[in-house]
Amino acid sequence: MDPLSEALQAVKVRGAVFMTMRCGAPWSVLTDEAPLRRAMPQVEHMIHFHYVLTGGCHARTAESAQGIRVRSGEVLVLAQGGAHTVASDPQLAPVPIQSLLPPKGQSPLTELVCGGAGDETLLVCGLLACDPRLCRPLLQALPPLMAVPLRSDPSGDWIDATVRQSLVEVNSGRAGAGAVLARLAELLFVEALRRHVESLGPEQPGWLGGLRDTTVGRALALLHREPERDWTVEALARDTGCSRSVLAERFTHYLGLPPMRYLTRWRLAVAASALRSQDGARLARVAEDVGYASETAFNRAFKREFGHSPQRWRRQFAR
Repeated sequence: MDPLSEALQAVKVRGAVFMTMRCGAPWSVLTDEAPLRRAMPQVEHMIHFHYVLTGGCHARTAESAQGIRVRSGEVLVLAQGGAHTVASDPQLAPVPIQSLLPPKGQSPLTELVCGGAGDETLLVCGLLACDPRLCRPLLQALPPLMAVPLRSDPSGDWIDATVRQSLVEVNSGRAGAGAVLARLAELLFVEALRRHVESLGPEQPGWLGGLRDTTVGRALALLHREPERDWTVEALARDTGCSRSVLAERFTHYLGLPPMRYLTRWRLAVAASALRSQDGARLARVAEDVGYASETAFNRAFKREFGHSPQRWRRQFAR
């Protein structure tokens, strides 16, 4: 498995398509997360995306007032989630998405219709759920607002056809619609990531740039795959196939921190995720699973990273 695939498997991003939007110019829609939480109520962090099947739109967030233009065949990814506006004209006053959403309990794929009688834009809109601690390297590596072309090479036709056929399948009412939508969301996100990674410069720092680098990508894959192992820089360099000095230099160039510091953060992120999802797991077992021989050392490191003891962290999410 390649480093990007291994990394995405490790950070556990999962998706769902929640609606299509058929908008005639002029139109402008403001989306915030509150009304969408009913689709994924237990999720801590949402990545939003909009795939433009036809037409085009302008997108902006409160933090990026200038916004970007998104064209047909491009997917808009908002890695930080949060409120954002998509519109035919950025000068228009937006309509809150709450006013367009149907009553609770309708079909898994809802088509919203808005705007006037002008040029039509068709969007496939979705959410990707992730644990913000496991996904921290990925979220920090992505711009808050990016448009990625998916029809720019021959595989783009296949992606576009897959999206259209998936919508047909779901609207037909056949069993398994939820699984189809989830895989569709993940497909679009992975394709957007692949294109974004390919656009990076050869030495561009960041987690995604590190995955492209042969040395760092291999090291990251090993750390993600075996966080419980008694790693040293020497052992990691040997298994990566380079010297300790080369590994340390390359790793710090891309990630901004040395390999063992990254390993500590990753171990604690994995532990935090386990504490949230495995109610009955003993703390000593969670500590052992991420490489801590001593529960005391694990407690100390966890509190230093997250500001709470593991016990309090678990109780907080249980509530």
